[in-house]
Amino acid sequence: MNKLSQFLLINLLLLLNSLSTMAQEQIIIGHKASIDSAIMNDTREFWVSLPKDYDPNRSYPVCYFFDGESNFESVVAQTRRLSNGLYANLPQMILVGIIPKDRTNELTPSNDQSIVHYNTSGGYDKFLDFIQNELKPYINQKYSTDEFEILIGHFFGGLAAMHTWTHSPEAFDVYLVIDPSMWWDNEKLLREIESKKDFNTQKSKILFIAKANDAGSTKEHHSAIRKTDTILKQIYQDNSDRYRFNFYQHEDHGSVFVPSQYDGLRYIYDGFQLPVKQILKDPNLLMEHYENFSKKIGYQIRPTPAALDKFIEVSQARGLDSHQEFIKIKQSLEN
Repeated sequence: MNKLSQFLLINLLLLLNSLSTMAQEQIIIGHKASIDSAIMNDTREFWVSLPKDYDPNRSYPVCYFFDGESNFESVVAQTRRLSNGLYANLPQMILVGIIPKDRTNELTPSNDQSIVHYNTSGGYDKFLDFIQNELKPYINQKYSTDEFEILIGHFFGGLAAMHTWTHSPEAFDVYLVIDPSMWWDNEKLLREIESKKDFNTQKSKILFIAKANDAGSTKEHHSAIRKTDTILKQIYQDNSDRYRFNFYQHEDHGSVFVPSQYDGLRYIYDGFQLPVKQILKDPNLLMEHYENFSKKIGYQIRPTPAALDKFIEVSQARGLDSHQEFIKIKQSLEN
């Protein structure tokens, strides 16, 4: 073998080795976990995604969502994108995808005898008991949470979320409800909402409802959601900044999850995004912004170490006098 052939062979082997190493690298967005549930008398699986720079010394809000096996990638991708960088639209959060085993049973609050193929329905109260008394304590013990909790549900999951808002509103701080099955059991949940007298706790919760313009859905489906919106507008009339109804003209029942989840998260954290250019000139605006937003949403939010490092880096690179002020803010938060 001549020198040229040897040179080409060596470089080919190096290239193949490099490609092999690259092929082994993985992008990890979460992991599967499970707990033995005494309530469900079963081992229950759920999927968890932590912020990329998760720090156990910091606390994070938790977003729980039904149908985790279907929605995990979408929820992770959107929350990571929206919580990235100085111009983030929401804080980093812990994501928990709840995996149903019998979706009809576990996400419906009553047994609808009129629909034969849904004969296992009506087990949601038990499933919520599992979430509240076994899953949440596990998450809060294992991870650093601030116990501000969001619930996302679509279709039967949306029905389950609305049932929780109606009968156990204290369970979550935010309800993101997507194309819910309010028609279920002859609009039973809707009638329960209409008959309630006291909504003081419910009105303190942020509620976002999305409706798809789905020609394939029944008239009963569309009508029940519209009725729900009409009632909720009356309930929230004194707290209108905590309720939003979005209609998606160009989305069907299947496609509406992605844009409505994005819009819902943006609505929940409307006003979270930092006025970066003003803060670079006046660092006092940083803590003022977080204090004002914390009062609005109802829990304490502080700047992340990564955000403060970026402010320090940018202000120093630009030769701004604010550089030292950002260092002082970081030091005060670390103490």
